Amino acid sequence: MSESATISPTDAPSNQSDIQTLTVRTQDLTASADRWNGAYMIGVGVTVVFAAIVFVVQFRAVRKFRELSASQTALAEAKDKQLQLDLKAKDEAIGVAQKAAADANSVAEGERLARVKIEERLAWRTISPAQEAKFRAAVPGPPPPAFKVTMTTLAGDAEGAQYADEISKLLGKVGVYVGSTIDTCINALQLSR
Repeated sequence: MSESATISPTDAPSNQSDIQTLTVRTQDLTASADRWNGAYMIGVGVTVVFAAIVFVVQFRAVRKFRELSASQTALAEAKDKQLQLDLKAKDEAIGVAQKAAADANSVAEGERLARVKIEERLAWRTISPAQEAKFRAAVPGPPPPAFKVTMTTLAGDAEGAQYADEISKLLGKVGVYVGSTIDTCINALQLSR
């Protein structure tokens, strides 16, 4: 036997103590590794549970976002449809208002024309320059000296008096003598009552 293979009785207790120490150390390391392995397994289990929770939450969130998108689309379409209905109703109301305004304008124009006609009928009579020119062209020359015209108007008739004055002036321009009997007319009216 060789020296290295031979165990001396003095060496045996020392080897045994190393073995014991190594055995205890191996047992401690095994226990520690088992504890860490258990912690690792617990961590993996907790991670799997949390991953499952995250998956479920994410699945529900995606579903809710799809529902939200569909709801927003439906809301936008409903608002567009309501807007179209509102615009159509407003257009119809505007059309009715425009027709009423046109009718009112037509009535107002008719009333304005009627008022103008009434004002024309109530307007004081006058002799226009065209009428004066036509009258002068129709009269060939001055009348005989004995030819006289008398103008008579009613008392209080300012329009008649003004018109009589215009006629008198026109006749005077063509040489006709015009006299006035306003006082005679007033007296005749007073006597007839």
